Amino acid sequence: MRSGHGSIYGDFDGEVVPSGGVSYLQHMLETLLNRYTRGFQRYMPTPLSIAVLLTLVAGTLAMRGATPLEVMSAWVNGMWSEGLIRFGFQAMFMLVLGHVLALAPPVRHGLDKAVVWVVARPRWAAAKTALIAMALGWLNWGLGLVGGAILVRGVMDMMRQQGRQDQVN
Repeated sequence: MRSGHGSIYGDFDGEVVPSGGVSYLQHMLETLLNRYTRGFQRYMPTPLSIAVLLTLVAGTLAMRGATPLEVMSAWVNGMWSEGLIRFGFQAMFMLVLGHVLALAPPVRHGLDKAVVWVVARPRWAAAKTALIAMALGWLNWGLGLVGGAILVRGVMDMMRQQGRQDQVN
């Protein structure tokens, strides 16, 4: 039997009663993928913990020819070097400008039209979304990142509204 909420995403308890046109193989595949996703989300470290771990590994490896104080001094001085600050500011500025562009009324209107065009043929939704995001990224990489994310969110929302949840996941 399926779990009480009637979803095909419920836990598999060993008994399959296909309903709603869901085959045994499809149910088993969905169950396997859902368990894999839960496990990945549970055990995947956060980006901050990865950054801290890599910093500790790099610092430990750097201590072969230097004292801990020299390694810390080099790390701090390298972090606040003029070139790195300039690069970080430019990257942040491009992202902010891309976000401002993506939310500007003419671009937002174009993204809304693109969402309608993408959802018209859901089979090609991923390819169309990638194509539009790449075209936006060619104009401005910040616009490509932010505009692509806005486009994906719009496509998912519209497909859910049309009752195509099975094609969104």
